[in-house]
Amino acid sequence: SQKRLHGVFLPLSSPKAQRLNSQIHYLFKTSAGDEVEMVQLGGKGVEKGKLFRQPGEIQKGRRLGFAPGSFQIDLYLPKSVKLKVVEFEKVVGGETIIGLF
Repeated sequence: SQKRLHGVFLPLSSPKAQRLNSQIHYLFKTSAGDEVEMVQLGGKGVEKGKLFRQPGEIQKGRRLGFAPGSFQIDLYLPKSVKLKVVEFEKVVGGETIIGLF
């Protein structure tokens, strides 16, 4: 599912940005029933992000979408996921393994 929250476009370094900036929330369910939430927090250009996959099309190792411009992507994973990256590490779509379910 997808939910868009319209807001302002403060610099992402601002303490208020997380609360006030435009956001798009995506909620995915794994085949095991786990929920994964991805939040696209925008600065300038937030409306230009594109999700390539629809529900049911998301598969291991495939890109989810493209987020150009000034974005912050927050990924909320179940506690059971074994992380393979550290906080603030740069990831590359279709290449970086973020975690194992």
